Amino acid sequence: MTAIRRITLDNYKSFGHVDFDLTDGKDPLPYAFVYGENGSGKTNLLETISYLKDSVLTLSRGNEVVDRGREYVEAFGTLIGSMGHDFDREEFGQSFMDILLPKDITHLASRHRMIGSAEDMRICIVFDIDGRDATYEMVFNGDNNLVSESLKCVANERTSTLYQLTADSGAIAAKFSRTFFVSSTYEKTVRELISKHWGKHSFLSIMNYETVRNNSEFMEKSVSGSFFRFMAALEDIKVENGPYSEMIFRERSVRYNPESGIIEKSRMGELKRYESALNKAFTRIYSDVRRVYFELSDRGEDRVEYSLIFVRHIHGQDREISAEFESSGTEKLLEILPFLLDCANGKAVLIDEMDSGIHDKLVFDLIREVLGEIKGQLIVTTHNTSLLRILDPANTFIINVDLNGEREIRCVKKILRTQKNNNNQDRYLKGMMDGVPYMGSLDLDEIASSLENDVKGTE
Repeated sequence: MTAIRRITLDNYKSFGHVDFDLTDGKDPLPYAFVYGENGSGKTNLLETISYLKDSVLTLSRGNEVVDRGREYVEAFGTLIGSMGHDFDREEFGQSFMDILLPKDITHLASRHRMIGSAEDMRICIVFDIDGRDATYEMVFNGDNNLVSESLKCVANERTSTLYQLTADSGAIAAKFSRTFFVSSTYEKTVRELISKHWGKHSFLSIMNYETVRNNSEFMEKSVSGSFFRFMAALEDIKVENGPYSEMIFRERSVRYNPESGIIEKSRMGELKRYESALNKAFTRIYSDVRRVYFELSDRGEDRVEYSLIFVRHIHGQDREISAEFESSGTEKLLEILPFLLDCANGKAVLIDEMDSGIHDKLVFDLIREVLGEIKGQLIVTTHNTSLLRILDPANTFIINVDLNGEREIRCVKKILRTQKNNNNQDRYLKGMMDGVPYMGSLDLDEIASSLENDVKGTE
């Protein structure tokens, strides 16, 4: 099982420095819920994992992303053209690709650095992989160049540095543990790749590229198994609303794309199983949903198109409604359900603002059920204060922003030495734990008059 033990950041987006401890002092927490006012950095915190997962893909999937991106651009251009609008495919395509996947890790770093900061940006994440710690760290200088990267693992109560790469005045120093390379011949190949690519791409990205290029049997005979266990663990972490590259290349699983899609007929069993799961879930979540099923259309010899249908009891009769016409709350439930199932199956899962668009009472009931089913790790950002009535204070965190704009992540248990049966929702809303918005007097008439003055000034 994989879990996250600690996230430490320097000059990363809204965080000058922050240390997020996700353990009980010894073991990883099974769940963590993070609160804070809007703009405090909750999303930025979870994005660190997306950032890391994106950085692994910059080299190995660059060409694939370009090809897939062209497909999206052409389809969008055809749609806009059919509406009678002009469309610059080249300009839009470049903007789309810049969003989809950075050209290299320097470009990626520039998106995540604290605005206006010239100091080093540092990302350090400690993972728990089957009971053993693995610490991954990246450091970028003020020009967003990667200047340090390392991976340390704990085995037999001893910490070993699997690899450490540093750059100084253009020279790259690469150090590896004695057991990292099984093949000395392959070590020479990797060092050549480092000289060619490292700095624009991370070592993880270089090795991911090698894994894609070579067969797994060759890689297992050439490199330490500890390294590939780390790579597999990182890939295994699920991020809802995660990196663009991961969403583009995520397997076209029905679970992650339930509203509509096309799959091979050989995967009809998968479709039927998830149909059954959705039917069980939504007929219990909604009182007016009688049934949920996939409408199928044959798309040739090997493929079938599916569309999700909700049968709702409306105005005295059952009516079939396509999922595309469902509410934003239902769409959010469809998004997060597979991640909650992943968590129940032993995966580490991160969900940003899971309560978005969903009724407070429904979120409360859903989380109350989920907490008893977690077999992996669940990390969530939320604004739903009713959950504070059932969450363990040791697993609840608040991002506090001081008068200087500095962020600190504080555990509720340490703030008030509070117990689970205290009314923590009431305490939080009264400002006894910080991290709650304080709005000054808002005079809408005054704001409206300002707009009128702006209009008069332009006449």
